[in-house]
Amino acid sequence: MINTLLNIFSLLFLIVLISCDKNSQSNLDLSNVTKRDQDLYKQTFNGCKIKNNYTDCNCVAKINIEHRSEIYESYIKNYESIHRPKQQMEITKRRITLSEKSKNLSDERVLEALEDDLRRLENSLASGPNNISEFNLYILPKGKTDVCVFLNP
Repeated sequence: MINTLLNIFSLLFLIVLISCDKNSQSNLDLSNVTKRDQDLYKQTFNGCKIKNNYTDCNCVAKINIEHRSEIYESYIKNYESIHRPKQQMEITKRRITLSEKSKNLSDERVLEALEDDLRRLENSLASGPNNISEFNLYILPKGKTDVCVFLNP
């Protein structure tokens, strides 16, 4: 009778042990992540998982998404007054540089690179502030992901 109970308890303990994952947050969790943000979420999550046993990577990815959303809202709000004029000035500089390099008979590869860059800037200006893929994400402030550290790694 005692041996039977011990066998049952040991089997139960083994099942519980197997079902427990060392890191319960080790799987990608895209719940509550909009389609727009899924690429950044996956990229952040995968970068976080590399040689990492002490941080919840889903938490880090969600904080990155929230950070981008906050910064992007500010970008859209200030687009006409700050960012659009900067883009227009950058396009003007690139055109002048391209013109000078053409007159100086610069290397064809340099001219092609300048033309590609100019086209990219013009497309970005034409698409306006509503293209988040053109938006450059700012680095997270130090300590922003401290809440994602596991207490017992």
